[in-house]
Amino acid sequence: MTEYERCIFVDADALVLKPIDRYFAYPEFSAAPNVYESLADFHRLNSGVFVAEPSLATYDAMLERLDVPDAFWPRTDQTFLQAFFPDWHGLPVTMNMLQYVWFNMPELWDWAVIGVLHYQYEKPWEKDHPKAERLQLLIDLWYSFYAGETIPAVADLPNPRKIEPGNL
Repeated sequence: MTEYERCIFVDADALVLKPIDRYFAYPEFSAAPNVYESLADFHRLNSGVFVAEPSLATYDAMLERLDVPDAFWPRTDQTFLQAFFPDWHGLPVTMNMLQYVWFNMPELWDWAVIGVLHYQYEKPWEKDHPKAERLQLLIDLWYSFYAGETIPAVADLPNPRKIEPGNL
């Protein structure tokens, strides 16, 4: 993809909820923090959405770093990318909103500013996963996109902090 100055990667388990062309203004390598349990996670990147500048030199350097005996990256691509780009630039969490923020940190959730919703662990198409009830509204949203249905305006979607416990 070296014919492009900059690319935006969006993971296959993510929904783009609003135009994301402003992401192109961010430098290489930009990614949102891997925030889904607590604010302590801000130091780790999440590779579900990132901005990169295609380069054969970078590609070769990445392959060289990967092709070593006993190389191990505990969080796979995320750990590798964070090690390869130690000075990565942070995108706002709303540019790659992780689904667990919905119930772990509802104060961060605001539909009006979420660009990409990332289903980073349990997938909406998984049957009977343990967090399905807590994530039902997000699962329903995914199925609406999948079925090509009319998607409600973000102003009509409830933010989790406004939902009474037991009514998820």
